[in-house]
Amino acid sequence: MSVVQPILEFFGLREQPFAATADPAYFYATREYKECLFRIWTSLEGGHGPVVVMGAPGMGKTMLLRKVLADMTRDSHRYNTAVVAFPSPDWTPNELLQDVVERFGLSAPSDSVGAGLETLNRYLLGNSQRINALVIDDAQNLSHPDHLEVLRLTQNLETLQRKLLNLILFAQTEWAEVLCRRPNFAQRLEAVFTLSPLSLEDARRLIEYRVRRAGAPEGRSLFEEGAVRLVHARSEGTPRTLVSLCRGALAIAGRLRSPSVSREIVQYVVNRTTLPASEGMPIVEAEPPAPLAPAPEPEAPAPRGFRQRIARAMEERANQLLLKAGRNRRG
Repeated sequence: MSVVQPILEFFGLREQPFAATADPAYFYATREYKECLFRIWTSLEGGHGPVVVMGAPGMGKTMLLRKVLADMTRDSHRYNTAVVAFPSPDWTPNELLQDVVERFGLSAPSDSVGAGLETLNRYLLGNSQRINALVIDDAQNLSHPDHLEVLRLTQNLETLQRKLLNLILFAQTEWAEVLCRRPNFAQRLEAVFTLSPLSLEDARRLIEYRVRRAGAPEGRSLFEEGAVRLVHARSEGTPRTLVSLCRGALAIAGRLRSPSVSREIVQYVVNRTTLPASEGMPIVEAEPPAPLAPAPEPEAPAPRGFRQRIARAMEERANQLLLKAGRNRRG
C-alpha cells in the first residue's frame, strides 16, 4: 500500500494537495499572478513584443509558465507554441537559433544565423493566421551578448501590424543586469514583471485553495491559523518552500491522526527539513495581525511527549514496511 494514500484518506483528500511538481491544476491566482498573466496575454494578443517574467528561485515562475502553456494547449487552433526549456549558456548564436527553429518542427540550416532567420520568417509568415509564441524558461542562461542579439533579430520578423514571433521569457532576477547592458534588446520589451513573495493572506488562500482542490470537505480547515502563520514566516512567502513545508506537516499530522495541522507540527517539520540559519541572519517572524486584533500567542514549546509520539509513529510505519518487504522476499 502507498505510504501517502492512508494519510490522504484520513483527511478526506483524493490526491496530494502539496505535490513537489508545478501542476497547473493547482495554480492559485493571486492578485500579482493575475496581473502578470494579464500582461502576458495582452502582449500575445496584440503582437506587441517580448514579455519577461523574473523572480528568485521558488517564486512561482514554473507554475506560471505551465499555466500559460496549458491555456495555449486548450486553444491550439489559435496558438502555435514552441518551448525552449533548458537553454545552454555555451550555445553559439547559430546553435540558439537552430534550437528555436527545430522547436517549431523545422529542419534548421546550419550554415548561418541569416539562413536560420530566413527559414523561421517563411514559416511564421505561413502561419500568420495563428499567434506564434516562443516560451523560454531559465532565460538567465542566455547571458552572452550574442544570445540577446539573436532574440532581438527575431523581433525584426514582423508585418505592418504585429510581431510574427511573440517571446515570453522566464528568468531569475539576476538577468536584469544582463538586459540593462543590452539596450537594443531591452528597449523592445513590452513588459518586465518581477514576482514578489506571497503575503500572509495570499499564503492562507493558497493553502485553502489547494486542500479544497484536492477534495477536502467544505468547512473543514486542515491548517490551524498558527500553522499558516508559521508556514508563511518560515517560507518567507516563497511558494516552493511554503508548499514543501505544508506537504511535510500534512504527512506528520496524518501519522499522528491529528484532525488538523498545528503550529507545533509545522515547527517540528521546520526543525528537521530546513537548513539552519546562517550566522547573523535575522529570524523571520510571522506577519503581525491587523490593528486592534489580539496579538498572537508566543510560540509554545512542543506538548509533553509530542516528539516521542512522532518517533513512535515513524518507527511503527518503518516496521510495517520492513515486514512487508520480508514477506515479499519469502513469497
